Amino acid sequence: IEAVVKAAAQYKARFISGSMLALKPGTKEWFAPLIRQSYPHLVPGYNKLFGGKTYVPRDYSKQVLDLVEIARRKWDLPLACPPRELKGPQGQLGMILTA
Repeated sequence: IEAVVKAAAQYKARFISGSMLALKPGTKEWFAPLIRQSYPHLVPGYNKLFGGKTYVPRDYSKQVLDLVEIARRKWDLPLACPPRELKGPQGQLGMILTA
């Protein structure tokens, strides 16, 4: 997390935020085979973390998002940027999402 946020700051990201993977129907059927084929060593960890559920445990999510927040503050990045403030292709996406 630290390395990603540091790189984002060095490349002058306008904001950063964190989010956790949710294995909802459709996502799970796509994601699970990808992990099994490409990263088989990660399968036990995902199985333990999700335990057949859609979301990771709340305490785990909080720990990860707290680390994102600590790194965000360390590298002085804003938490979020409203889509209407984005420029270029990102701004166009924001207009689509908010229209």
